[in-house]
Amino acid sequence: MRPSVLARDPPRPRARLNLAPRLHADETLSSWLERFAAAYDMTLREFCVWLGYPNFLAYCQVPYDLDVAPPPDLAGLLASHAGLTAEFLAAHRMDAFDALPPARRRTFCPECWAEEGTYRRFAWAHGWALVCRRHRRLLSERPQPQSPSVRWHEESWTEFYQDTRTWRDLRPSWQSRPWRRVCQRLGVEPRAEFQRAWPWLLELSRPAQDPARFEDQRVDEVTAKQDVALYAMIRFRHFSLLRVLDDTISDRDLMDDTSGGLLCDVRTPDVPYRIRLFAVTVARHLWTRLTHGQWRCGRYRAIERALNRAGLWSDELWWLEQRLRTWPVALEDAGRQLFRRTDPRLLMPPWERCRQCVRDDRRTSWTGLHVSLPTRWRCLNRNPALKAELAALLARYPLGTKESRSAAGLDCTAPD
Repeated sequence: MRPSVLARDPPRPRARLNLAPRLHADETLSSWLERFAAAYDMTLREFCVWLGYPNFLAYCQVPYDLDVAPPPDLAGLLASHAGLTAEFLAAHRMDAFDALPPARRRTFCPECWAEEGTYRRFAWAHGWALVCRRHRRLLSERPQPQSPSVRWHEESWTEFYQDTRTWRDLRPSWQSRPWRRVCQRLGVEPRAEFQRAWPWLLELSRPAQDPARFEDQRVDEVTAKQDVALYAMIRFRHFSLLRVLDDTISDRDLMDDTSGGLLCDVRTPDVPYRIRLFAVTVARHLWTRLTHGQWRCGRYRAIERALNRAGLWSDELWWLEQRLRTWPVALEDAGRQLFRRTDPRLLMPPWERCRQCVRDDRRTSWTGLHVSLPTRWRCLNRNPALKAELAALLARYPLGTKESRSAAGLDCTAPD
């Protein structure tokens, strides 16, 4: 590790740091802090130690997410050194709901860097960020470190910027290695596929790059498109469409079984950029089949076999069942045909709890159920129509009876 230029215990009062770089309006806080530290020939960890956080980003400890949840006093502390208001710095925090985990925030546009300077944008840290609208190109992804012992918070973006050979790739997007790999797996021509996929990639990336403008778009349809992309990559236990097409994708790189989260509430894919790009491209072909009954994909037979997979309920099918209910009616009907969800024996009643709800709350009292649904039943609480349907059904029966619990798909052996 490089030695610090400044002392670890600077004299009191602390000297003002006059080499603070400009904080761009669309720059993440972690990007600015690392550039700030580099101005004094320090790493990010050394800089944070100098600011007064002795255990900040320490080895074998969980680092702070500077972009989403920085220390509460960091904004005020930096304001005294950089001449910026604490409110201005606090405004650069990202929404945890949309942001990728720090280790996944590895994408960038080399043309943006070449024209405007090397800093990381908010849009690139979003789970659905796939393209640069300004330069009409796919984003690039910083390579993973060769040594598995190198943690994400120990990687230096400053050194990566300085070695321009590692990122100044100005070839057309359809010549990039990730895109050619995707097209090879799908059996399509890279340039023609990119031209067809560009509107789709742009639409899915718009919430990350222009959320205010996105509010005026057809949210229901875009949400359904995101659902199809998520279904292509989700691996809850046994199955993933992407694994059918590319068995070199490891289970570790796909979404886990959400045992620590909410099964029906997955919105942002937590996987590397190349896999998100693959999933969205596969989803585009599924969408073509879903809306027009046509295929452009050379691997459609493999996908058809995967979609026609027979078997009992698995976690990803429970997730799909919940998501299909939120789609516009025409899309829901077509989706059930596409994903083979039309067999009445395989359909959950609309008041059924999802697998994750069952895991989280097996001992919910029936009295509480009649009053209001538990907070953990978020798959129902976030859909007022389903909640109202459940309330109407239970109203037909006396409270707490076996008939009521049976009609709701609950355990009839529980005591009244």
